[in-house]
Amino acid sequence: DGVVEELPRSRPRPAAMPPVSAFPTVFRSALALAVAAACAASTPGIQAAVIEDSCDSPQPTWSLASADTAPRMLAHDRNAAAARRGSAGERFVIDASAGTTLTVEIPIGNAGVIDELAAEVWVRSNRPNIRIAAKVRLPHFPVSASGQPVEVLVPGTRSQAIDRWQRLTVSGVPATLRRQLPALHAQHGPHGSLAGAAVTHIVLELYSSPGRYEVAIDDLRVEGVVERTGGAGPRVGDFL
Repeated sequence: DGVVEELPRSRPRPAAMPPVSAFPTVFRSALALAVAAACAASTPGIQAAVIEDSCDSPQPTWSLASADTAPRMLAHDRNAAAARRGSAGERFVIDASAGTTLTVEIPIGNAGVIDELAAEVWVRSNRPNIRIAAKVRLPHFPVSASGQPVEVLVPGTRSQAIDRWQRLTVSGVPATLRRQLPALHAQHGPHGSLAGAAVTHIVLELYSSPGRYEVAIDDLRVEGVVERTGGAGPRVGDFL
């Protein structure tokens, strides 16, 4: 699961690469991105990119998302005490009641679902069992009640230690979605497909029990990003 590491906060951060102009301006600004063009090794002809958020800029980029725990936000900022390295990290302090769901997330655009897509982020928390996930939108899986596309989480690794930095990773999104397909058909009907699937957010699932959550986040990296524009995207098996 998560790799545990303690680094001295004085360690310098590598210089960020400039953003790629193909990404929307708002998206670049919100994430303080460094995006570098690269070829996806096992998907010939597809130009992928790397997204990085070093959390050094003053404006937070993560936000509270799904929750059924009546969360009370006590603090949400960026400061030096929350940094793994560099000048700052992003911090949440949240009180949560009994429930099942408490998540924070960061948008990454509309990334095509390909084998090369993988994300990692470093977290430190007063609680274990924080899990990273990729949020995937399925535009050809309409929810019968609302008519909105289905959104599913593809889970990654969980944290284990308390108050120590750990690297969480998520990958293998296409294979996981295919394994989830029978359950999606059972829940939403037999006619939905994985066509047009896109990863829209990287998510941290926080909830384990009622109480206070103190979470520091740093050094997000997402590889293998192929932006879908106007529904277009790479032809990769079921995910055209």
